[in-house]
Amino acid sequence: MARLALLCFALLSATPALAFDPVDAPAFEAIDVDGQAIAVGGQRDRPVVLFFWATWCPYCKQFMPHLQSIVDEYGGVDVLSISVFEEDDGDPAGYLEEYGFEFRLVEEGEAIASEYGVRGTPGVFVVDTEGRIRWHLGLAMQDEERVAGLSKHWQRATRRAPFWAAELRGALDAVTP
Repeated sequence: MARLALLCFALLSATPALAFDPVDAPAFEAIDVDGQAIAVGGQRDRPVVLFFWATWCPYCKQFMPHLQSIVDEYGGVDVLSISVFEEDDGDPAGYLEEYGFEFRLVEEGEAIASEYGVRGTPGVFVVDTEGRIRWHLGLAMQDEERVAGLSKHWQRATRRAPFWAAELRGALDAVTP
């Protein structure tokens, strides 16, 4: 419980990325859509990016091509896409396939999202090889002045996605050899 409280505090704080103290990532096991087991938490061979998303989310849609370019650029990083808060007509596996995104997919990830304090989409976390959260998207959401005056979500998403991707790359540079 104390670990979860610490994680929630870290996620809600507005400290700069460089001042973020890593916290232990909540451990979980899941099965991806291909029937393969996934375990996060504790020691890993490679860092992992956890991407909580939904097919209806304009911010997710704008961020996904950037995330794919990170997959292409960083060969030693796993990306786990965790579908959450999906509408009845959403098809996460079909969406990834249609757009050629090469992320491992866990569907109906609400329980995992709850462990990470994710209440909306997108949620993005970098978990290092020691099982610690080294960065999360909340650290990059301090860019309100960049999107002031834009009234539509897709407009704000279009502006934010490249910035978020650059912040994510910086975090990955710090945890990958």
